[in-house]
This record gives sequence, structure tokens and C-alpha cells, in this order.
Amino acid sequence: MQGSNPRESRAHAIGVVLRIGLIAGTLDISENLVFNAFRHITPAMVFQYIASGLTGPWAFHAGSASILLGVAIHYVIAMAWTLIFYLASRRLTLLVRRPVMCGLAYGALVYLIMNLVVLPLARVPRAPVAMTLASRISGVLALLVCVGLTVALLTRQDREARQGRPAGRQKKFGRMRRSRGRWRGCVRCGSSRRRASPGISGGIPRRARRFAQARPG
Repeated sequence: MQGSNPRESRAHAIGVVLRIGLIAGTLDISENLVFNAFRHITPAMVFQYIASGLTGPWAFHAGSASILLGVAIHYVIAMAWTLIFYLASRRLTLLVRRPVMCGLAYGALVYLIMNLVVLPLARVPRAPVAMTLASRISGVLALLVCVGLTVALLTRQDREARQGRPAGRQKKFGRMRRSRGRWRGCVRCGSSRRRASPGISGGIPRRARRFAQARPG
């Protein structure tokens, strides 16, 4: 978006963060709902559990109000993580040049912060039993793929659309142009040497004749 004013750039960034956050949040919660359906946990219970992080046990008795609150909290969190990655990608181009590696690493970081920092500080009721291995794996994969990888790939896609070329190939194309220029220079240099060599196409005799004809008297 070269030549655009700061207001247009800010509006574009807000739109991108909202769009990517909505997609990542929808993928994440869809995986959560499908996984919990096999455990006979309804979507209402999932969103009430999310809302309980802010309101405590009240969320399980508030009906549709707590369900809507849970939906809102979920998407706010998804968009917050999207915003952090989007802003960081403006400073660290590696995040868009290597979206798969960086996206998976970012998803792992999100999982660690959510489980080691956010949940202990939230008002979510403590489970009477430890989390099962299946639940742990599901939670990790959801944040790695649905959040980290999705956010990274869509951020790169937006960067490519704005710049008109793949973000990860700009330097590669620059190196190819420079090396191609050097190669052409070498070809020209080699061709002139071949013309000047005595055994190829009679290059030396022709030059000698031209030089003799050009000399006065």
C-alpha cells in the first residue's frame, strides 16, 4: 500500500486483524466444539466455561447471557493474539518469510501463555481431575494449527497482496537479477575474447586488416 496515508493504512490493518482473528477464532472454537461433542459436552457448556474465566461460577447459571459472553471473550482473545502477531510481523520480516515455522512456534507460545499465565489468573473453576492426554493434545494442536499457523499464513497473504509479489521471494529475486547481470557480463566478456582469439573464425586477421586500412598512408 505504497503512497497511502496513515489513516488508510490504519483502517486496512484493523480490517486485516479483524478478518484473520475471526477466521482463526472460528477454526479454533470449531475444533473445540467437535472434540467436546465426543465427550458429551454441549456448545453451551463450552462457552459458559469460557465466560467463567471472567465471571466465575455465575456463568454456569446465567443461561444465554453467559453463552454470548463466552463467544465474545473467545473472539476477543483470538483477535488479540492476531494483533500481536500482525504488529510483530511489521518489525520482524522473518515472521512472513517463514510463515509455517514461525506460525507453529507462535501457536506453541500462545498455548504456553494461555495455560501457564492466563488460566491460573482466571476465575475458571478448577477441575477435580487432571486433564487427559487427549485433551492436552487437542488443545496444543488447535493453537498450533488453527491459531498460530492460520494467523501467520493469512498475514503473509496480506503482505504479498499489498506488495504485489511473494514476501519470502523478494531477496531471492534480487539475487537472481544480480547474478543474471553478472552472467550476461561474463558472456559478453567471453564472446569478445573468443573474437579476439587467433584460432576462432579468423577474428585476428579481420581486425588486423581493419587496422591496416584505417592507418594513414
